This record gives sequence, structure tokens and C-alpha cells, in this order.
Amino acid sequence: MGILQDRVALVTGSSKGMGKAIARALAQEGAKVAICARNAEEVRKAADEISPGGGRVLGFRADVTDKADVRSVVQAVVARWGQIHILVNNAGANARIPIESDDDVHWRAVVDSTVLGTYYVTREVLRHMPDRAGGRVINLSSILGRFGVPGYTAYCTAKHGIIGFTRALALEVAGRGITVNAICPGW
Repeated sequence: MGILQDRVALVTGSSKGMGKAIARALAQEGAKVAICARNAEEVRKAADEISPGGGRVLGFRADVTDKADVRSVVQAVVARWGQIHILVNNAGANARIPIESDDDVHWRAVVDSTVLGTYYVTREVLRHMPDRAGGRVINLSSILGRFGVPGYTAYCTAKHGIIGFTRALALEVAGRGITVNAICPGW
């Protein structure tokens, strides 16, 4: 029995990389884990890898910038497991493009998937996160959310936004007993 036995977690951007590793760690500690990402096949494979038995992991194809997708995932998780105790906002985009070469499509993809997606998912999950039950929101930022790096203007902007969002949200929901933190991995 793990330390997260019967807690319910939702991890966005979890079909590969850090998101999948986080989802796997949560499941190994006993959590019921919902994962989501934009590629349905990658989500299915990740869910199978995380929980070979299939019972404690749900996988969803979802785009975090689409409010209907977000609502559908959260409603399905709540219908299955009753509530959500842990949210890990990992979804986002990145590419090294100098600002003079960048375009609105790329810029919006990075900023929207990182900042707007985090906002949409968090807002929807908080409606189903119980007060005073040890709720946790964990936002993946980056060391580039603390410093600028040439060629990563969109990414740095988005990750700085996540840090500001995290700080404000932590104060906003503290009275409910919900903790909000950002993780800033480096390279």
C-alpha cells in the first residue's frame, strides 16, 4: 500500500516524458491516475505501460486548450472516482525559434498550451477538489521560467506565466487547504 492509496490524480501531457514518469510514480504509490494528451494512440500505450492491469489508470485523448475536452476529461474522472485530489499540469509545447523567425501560430501554440491549458484544467479540477482533504496542484514550469534564454522567447514567456499563476493561485485557494506549487526542472 503506497502513500497515495486511493487518492485520485490527473496528469496532463502524460503520454511520454516527464508527464508519463510522474503518472507512473503516482500509480506506484497507490493513486488512481487519469492521464491525457493530444495523441490517442500514445495515451493508450502510456496507460498500458503505467498500469498493465488497467484498473487504476484511465487514459483520455484531450487538448488542454479546448474547454470542452477539459470538461469531458474531468467529468469522466469524477464520474468514475468521485473527485480529484491531485492535479499535475504538465502539458505544454516548446521549440527553439528566434523571435525574428517566430510566427503567431507557434507563439500561440506554446503560450496557449502552457498557460491557457493550465488555467482551463485547474479551473475545472478545482470545482471537484475537496476542501481540507490535502488537495494538491503541481504546475510544471522550467528553469527557463526563472531566466531568459535566446531563441526560447515564447517558451520562457509561458513558463514565467506559470510561476505567476502558481503564486497567485496558491494564495487564492490556501483557505480551502489546497497547496499549489511549481516545479522548475533544468537541463
